[in-house]
Amino acid sequence: MLMARYNYLKDMLNSMPELNCPGSNIFYIRMPGGKTRYSYKRVYPNSPEREYYEQILRKRGELKEQLIRLENAWQDKHGFPIPTADERQFVVINTGSRLSMDNFNMLNEYSNPRPIETNYVSGGRKYRSRLELHTTEALSLLGLEWKYEPSITLSVPGRFMGYHRTVTINPDFAVAVPELKRFFIVEALGMLSDKSYTEEACNKIKTYAYNGIYPSKDLVLIPGDSTYMPPIEAIVSSVAATLDHICSEVVIEAGSLKL
Repeated sequence: MLMARYNYLKDMLNSMPELNCPGSNIFYIRMPGGKTRYSYKRVYPNSPEREYYEQILRKRGELKEQLIRLENAWQDKHGFPIPTADERQFVVINTGSRLSMDNFNMLNEYSNPRPIETNYVSGGRKYRSRLELHTTEALSLLGLEWKYEPSITLSVPGRFMGYHRTVTINPDFAVAVPELKRFFIVEALGMLSDKSYTEEACNKIKTYAYNGIYPSKDLVLIPGDSTYMPPIEAIVSSVAATLDHICSEVVIEAGSLKL
């Protein structure tokens, strides 16, 4: 996660205008173009754009401080520098296309055709169960972005050996990890005491497994029923454990690039 956060912040920094203020109150902003590769724009103290660029300068300073702290933390933990952009690209594209961030961005929420007949609402968004509502609180505590009940297309075994067909299913939550350009899935199983519900949930998990999406790897399972709901700390712990696994895979691959 350190590497992911570092590269995420570095990308943010690189997307911002470069500024310097060499011993005066005049900002020099490097701009693309001109006779050479870059030209410079001057922003004077009385310029109407001054406040905007002062905010950028402060933000760049904050990002640089965070990057230095992350570099030191990474070096202390792993004993080698954070991977370069080229090495990072190798790691990121190796996570698989099904759960890529590009696919996450194309997912549409509330794609399940079954109507929501309950009244569990948070932030203007409606959920099917109390456990799902509780799960959103855990995801919010972790600062994660999610989409509720999108449609995803997966493969299932066909009638003959070696054949397969595709099905569309609706995970409860698709949760983004933009630093790693991917997402993972959370299923809140809130009616496990109901036999038909449990059979349907098992078939869904089998479909995930057939596509290489396994519990604790890319899939978080939150169990519950009408008489039991796990505490929010347990939900946070389950989600964090999967995040830790996803990030540790990246760290191991990144480390192998240095060997």
